[in-house]
Amino acid sequence: MTEAVSSDAEEGPGVVVASSKDPMAAARLARSPCWLGGSGSSPNSTDHLPVASECEWRWETPYYAASTMVECACLDRGSALWSRGAPQAFVGIFDASCEENWSDLQRALTSPEHSQALGEVEVKLVAADFGPRDAMCGSLNRQDEDSWVSRCYDWCLERGYEYVEVCTADDGVDASLTLFGDRQGCGRIVEALHCHRWPGAELRPLPGAAEVRGEDEEEREQEDFEDLLATVASARAEGASLPDDQRRKNAEAMLFKILGHLGIDDEDDEV
Repeated sequence: MTEAVSSDAEEGPGVVVASSKDPMAAARLARSPCWLGGSGSSPNSTDHLPVASECEWRWETPYYAASTMVECACLDRGSALWSRGAPQAFVGIFDASCEENWSDLQRALTSPEHSQALGEVEVKLVAADFGPRDAMCGSLNRQDEDSWVSRCYDWCLERGYEYVEVCTADDGVDASLTLFGDRQGCGRIVEALHCHRWPGAELRPLPGAAEVRGEDEEEREQEDFEDLLATVASARAEGASLPDDQRRKNAEAMLFKILGHLGIDDEDDEV
């Protein structure tokens, strides 16, 4: 099995999960089974994850393995978002049943002490946390264009954040969430993080690949893999402000490009 290796060069945590007023909201999201405790991920002391603490996140995909640190934080005005340096990814979470809670998060993200720091982060998401009963009726799927949830979605789109709907109170409901036909829930956050080019990520050999390879070939494959992740990150950044239909078309084109790079036939029944 390929070992995930953390990079000592990282100045700060890999992922910061933050809420505006409820400090436990970030901890609930970080403890999501599909994130730190699900298949393909390995938690480290997350059962009683305290506020503003760090835990290690190790995960494997069919194509690479990686490791990083996840830090929970609270967006108090006047306090720094992180103490050591900009993370690779940021996830802001708010109570989707309370417009005031979203307004608090919005003000925190645009405040002078936070907005400049967030400009250095490559992956940024905003998670609307719905209760089990509100997840279906309160979702953006059922909101009109003038609702505050719709305005929240537009705000995220205009500023390079991906809007994601989650339900941290019920794992089953969370796993069933969709938005405009696309997967939502904590699983969508994990997908977005998996697409990032993580420091120290190691390419895994493809099924059926020769077991013995020369160093030059391994180095070339690692470089190709890093180039592919850089392309995905660039496409993600460029698509942040695009309409949903164009973003889906671009995502589909990128998917086929990735499949081609990995030598997977798009007509394979398993794809």
